[in-house]
Amino acid sequence: AELYAHANGIHIEWEFLDPPGGGCLLNRELDGAPLFTGDEDHYMGFGDGTRAWLLDEITPEGNTWLVRDKGAPATARIVFASAGEGRDGIEVASSIAEYLRLAMEYGAVHYWPRVHAGRRGDEIDEGIYADAFAAVERFQAPPVVPDPVRPGVRVNLRCFSAGGRGEVLELRDVQIWDGSIEKYAKVATDYGSTLWAPTSTLSPLKKREFDDAYEQLRETDWSTLRSSEKEVVAEHLERVAYAIAPCGAGLRERWIRGGAIREVYRRAAGILGQNPLSVTAETVAEWYEVFTRSGSDLEALNEEVPYDAKSKLAYDKRGLSQLTTKYADLFEGLMSGLTFLAYLDSHTQEVPGEALLDRALVDRLDAMQKLEWNGKVAKLLPPLVHALRKPKVLADPRREPGEYGERYGLTDGEVMTGIGG
Repeated sequence: AELYAHANGIHIEWEFLDPPGGGCLLNRELDGAPLFTGDEDHYMGFGDGTRAWLLDEITPEGNTWLVRDKGAPATARIVFASAGEGRDGIEVASSIAEYLRLAMEYGAVHYWPRVHAGRRGDEIDEGIYADAFAAVERFQAPPVVPDPVRPGVRVNLRCFSAGGRGEVLELRDVQIWDGSIEKYAKVATDYGSTLWAPTSTLSPLKKREFDDAYEQLRETDWSTLRSSEKEVVAEHLERVAYAIAPCGAGLRERWIRGGAIREVYRRAAGILGQNPLSVTAETVAEWYEVFTRSGSDLEALNEEVPYDAKSKLAYDKRGLSQLTTKYADLFEGLMSGLTFLAYLDSHTQEVPGEALLDRALVDRLDAMQKLEWNGKVAKLLPPLVHALRKPKVLADPRREPGEYGERYGLTDGEVMTGIGG
């Protein structure tokens, strides 16, 4: 209480110049409200009769509390717990002084108490908290000057929840809505759009990323990936999973003319788009036929793709460590990429959707969509065949510059205003 009275609010928040990663130490200012309250107020679930005081709001999902147990009001435990999971919390330190020293040692990295518990020998799921372990290791290592975002550099598109990649074409200082100047980069994305985004939402590819599955598949001739052996096809699909997964149900979708496509379409189109649509569509159709034995083994689609979330091939280690992906979801992700590319090819080449692919190949793709996957009916699948049977030129799937594009003078591409903006 004396610490709070003297400090009356501590707020330190930071992030790495080269994303991802950051930390937070947040003690709220005293406002006269009771310091220790019960579950009926904070809903943390520490147990009947306990009283708790929020010590450090590290993240919205996980905080550190001073917890007084029933019958021992003069003492308190320092407990870190995820929201609503107080009974499963971990004791972090024996005193506030020790807690603050540990917070500084670990850089107040998000979820650092879990890392501390793991290092002292507690059983911690390092897959779930892989980002926290990596951020602490990076914080405690000697500083490294981040690579600058500049023309000619390949970058990760952190402005999208499911990511994507591209190459920076130019930089421009832009006066944004509050009058300040923010540096924007014009990016030629791998999925076929031109994008303007704040450089703070882009990160240059690291050396190891140039060898991951995404980059490998992007540079591959997809006609060479065909095989009549299911085991070989499964190996190719595993590599695709490293490039675009997770892409299962519950993740974000984008509406496109005729239906919805998975948000991973940017990465899927990125690995498919360097090849002609006819080549990639035939490869995906053949994979499906071989993997399901022409539709006679649909249970194979309900199996989870086996992968190692820590593999050097993985594009999204954190996503792979937290979510599973079934083969059905993987095919849906690939078809989402093909759908975007079909719309793009039709619009840019000014040819009807029905002229993009051979009719026999479209019928094979249609056979995939007529089957029930994972308990989902065909109309929930990407509208690929719907587009390929259109007798007219398809609409441009790329987003318009919009209000901010006009306001900022960035009218030749999509315009992002921040992470997810």
